[in-house]
Amino acid sequence: MIERIIGFIIYIFSFLFVRNKNKWVFGSYGGFNDNSKYLFLYIIKNHPKIKAIWIYEKKHSQQFINFPFKAYYQWSIKGLYHCLTAKVYIFSAYSKEINFFTSGGAILFNLWHGIGIKKIEFLIDSGPLKKNFQFNLQNLWKYPWIFRKPDYVLSTSSYTSDNFFAPAFRIKKNQCIEIGYPRCDILFLTQSQIIQYVKQFEKKDMMNLLLKTKEYNEIYIYMPTWREDNKNFVVNAKIDFEKINELVRTQKSLFLIKLHVNSNLDLDNYSKLSNIIFLPTNLDVYPLLPFTTCLITDYSSVYFDYLLLKKRIILFPFDYEQYILRNRSMLFDYNDTMIGEKVFNFDSLLDCISKPKRKISYNLQIEKFWNNYHGNASYRCTEFLKKLLKIN
Repeated sequence: MIERIIGFIIYIFSFLFVRNKNKWVFGSYGGFNDNSKYLFLYIIKNHPKIKAIWIYEKKHSQQFINFPFKAYYQWSIKGLYHCLTAKVYIFSAYSKEINFFTSGGAILFNLWHGIGIKKIEFLIDSGPLKKNFQFNLQNLWKYPWIFRKPDYVLSTSSYTSDNFFAPAFRIKKNQCIEIGYPRCDILFLTQSQIIQYVKQFEKKDMMNLLLKTKEYNEIYIYMPTWREDNKNFVVNAKIDFEKINELVRTQKSLFLIKLHVNSNLDLDNYSKLSNIIFLPTNLDVYPLLPFTTCLITDYSSVYFDYLLLKKRIILFPFDYEQYILRNRSMLFDYNDTMIGEKVFNFDSLLDCISKPKRKISYNLQIEKFWNNYHGNASYRCTEFLKKLLKIN
């Protein structure tokens, strides 16, 4: 209670601070990740006149113990100082990832964290999150960052601006900056360029993983959506990882699995499988995706990013009736929007993996959701802000 009162007092006074247009603070919901991470690294590397500073929440503090760039806890003295004097706030979901209570007078640029088929923010009309977006004193007290509109939201196309971002955040279309995602810029690099990036900015584990992919014919990556009920999806989907392992072993292929960070699955049972690797849940998969040959998913927003690679996509919505038809508030029709090789049970999945890929063109989906994006989102985001702030 007292902390929140102090926070609102700081918020009122934060409008009075003189803000430096060359100081930009960054944050993200998962620590150092997502679009914020890639834009931050781009600016650090290419724009030394811009003072880029990472601000983190206490729950992510372990990530920044040996962080090679300037980073401060949001309620530290230095963190507060930089938050109160930075002109630009850049974040992946909400300004609280930096510090909502210090944001008065700053430009809020929400990069968001993906296109999806589910309704988001103020479009949500069912489920437990719906009540959070109702305008009342209780929600203003608990979630004030929800009700301060961002100045700009990063968009991927005119279609997503009209149907997704503008109505979800209750902003005008001209506040949707149709550039593409900084995290997806890496998808347009050559493998040698990605390796150079990994050497510079990622841990050795990622380099080892990229080198390992060279040993196999096909690299599958399975990225299932997290279910809010947190049930064991392996049981529900009747997945037999030993059968998958045997199949990809005969193909001389590798099967990677990247679970949601909140997934409830005991991995000890699968640790001895020769051709299956469970990736750390906090791993940044974007440097890895161009080294894969096939994505397997269900309803995940990673589908839309993977479209840009124009590689094989297998959709495995084993709980389609429960997830789509009963429990979810969908913005786009699943079957019209997410095209690919669809299978609805485990046996069909095995059969699909064992056969050559079907020829499916994703060009119409790429045009609808990505316009003419071919990389360089970080450059274009930076140039947009520099022009806005009249920075040479």
